[in-house]
Amino acid sequence: MQKALSQITGKPDAYPTSEYELFYRGSQLTAERAAELEAKLQQNPKDLDSRLQLIGYHIAIVVRFEAPPAAVIQSARQKQEALVAELSQHHSKQQSEAIAVRRDLYFAEQIFRRGDLDPAEVAMELALKRFDGLLKTSPDLAKDAKTLNEGLWGIMVWQKIYQLKNQIPAKEFPLKPLWEKEAARVPRIQQDFNQVYGPST
Repeated sequence: MQKALSQITGKPDAYPTSEYELFYRGSQLTAERAAELEAKLQQNPKDLDSRLQLIGYHIAIVVRFEAPPAAVIQSARQKQEALVAELSQHHSKQQSEAIAVRRDLYFAEQIFRRGDLDPAEVAMELALKRFDGLLKTSPDLAKDAKTLNEGLWGIMVWQKIYQLKNQIPAKEFPLKPLWEKEAARVPRIQQDFNQVYGPST
């Protein structure tokens, strides 16, 4: 199944939010540059750009194709979890929760891009459930176009997983009400999605 995803190992042309873009930029960091950002973040814990890039950096270690030693993976998991957990100490509760959910969506998509479809399915369903909870507790985010696009993109990843597994998606799924309510947004986002991952059926 990894072979089927070999054509999408690069960067999507357009991530749905700036947070996604920073996660991606972090995935491209060298160890030396990551260390520089860590020092910068220690000096200014409110430096959100550095924090998000470091989250992306550590996620990339966990999901890279050439699996590093287990101890390295565990360390990267712990570091990115700590970076997320510290958000609430320096940023609003809503912003911290929104970034944590976006981290979950991004992480699930990176597992998918690696070709690990079963773990990606589980991770994406959990992320979509958290996203649904975020929209319910933060009504203003439910009106934000980029946030809505992000949820729809996540659903498309979930649907693509089923397609690649030659399975029919479940009729009921997290964010189904959003999918139905925002149906007018779907064609444009689907077009962008298909340019990255190929046509969906």
